[in-house]
Amino acid sequence: MKIRGILLLGLLIIIQIFTGCTSKLLVTQATVQDCYFSDVAFKQDSLNKSHQKSKDTTGYAEVLKKRFSQNVLDISKDIDVYELLYEFAIAEKNGEKDKLYPIHSKIQQRISLAQLQVSSVLSELHCEVNRTLEAQKALDDWINKKNNQLTVYSIALGSITDLMGIISQGSAFVAARENTLTIITVTLATYYGVRTLLLRKKTVLEHSRNHIRDILDNPEKSKIYLPVVWNFLSKPYYDENKKLVTEIALIQKEWEKYGYPDDKKSKRYPSKIELLKSDRGGYTSDDLTVRVEMLKIIIQEISTINYDLEQLQHEVLLK
Repeated sequence: MKIRGILLLGLLIIIQIFTGCTSKLLVTQATVQDCYFSDVAFKQDSLNKSHQKSKDTTGYAEVLKKRFSQNVLDISKDIDVYELLYEFAIAEKNGEKDKLYPIHSKIQQRISLAQLQVSSVLSELHCEVNRTLEAQKALDDWINKKNNQLTVYSIALGSITDLMGIISQGSAFVAARENTLTIITVTLATYYGVRTLLLRKKTVLEHSRNHIRDILDNPEKSKIYLPVVWNFLSKPYYDENKKLVTEIALIQKEWEKYGYPDDKKSKRYPSKIELLKSDRGGYTSDDLTVRVEMLKIIIQEISTINYDLEQLQHEVLLK
């Protein structure tokens, strides 16, 4: 009975060691260090808007559709060169090279600025992905370390119970075997129970500039995405099925396709959405995987802007 009491005390100590720390959020350098961001592009965009004069562009479409592809016309509105393309097409048609070159130069400047904005947003998103992966690695390393310790303790307890079975043989052999079986059962239950708690361990993740939140909330103007990128993401257009869509809607649809952040019918779905929208929250390793994959889908969508900008550059080449 004394040995049995010692073993049960050992189990209680193990439970205390491993469960006593699971409620605390793990904090690492990766979880608190923000990615660099400059708001210069926001200020530049506001300055450009204040100097722009509104024009009636009603008759532009007929001229522009004969000269440029629809992709180019769409991206031209996102980077505010739609009117310049019209002036370019007219000057080109009339052979007015003295007007053509300055217009072409302005278009190229806007394209370069747009490329810088796209590059800046993509760099920040890639940084967020890497930071999240670092936080996940720190969390997984902590879990593996604790799990290895738990395994060692469980093996040690198992060896002691075997020894107890040998020592207890004799008149009380049957009772000893039953006691041993009981302790082994309790040991296994404790092992798998604590192991489950370890796998649910969370790490804190901070992100004052939450890119996922704006895709979920779809505000009219974004304080997270630079103007060119947000114009591209939020602008309605007709798809191949003649349905009015936005890139934001397509991103959300892609998330739903892969079950991110969770099944909509799940009871956990509201809490998962709330976590993704927060500036700071406790994430399990699985939660961090979901966040990374959602960010990657945003990156993939934004990267397509560069193809449209390259096409615009090609279609305004001087002849």
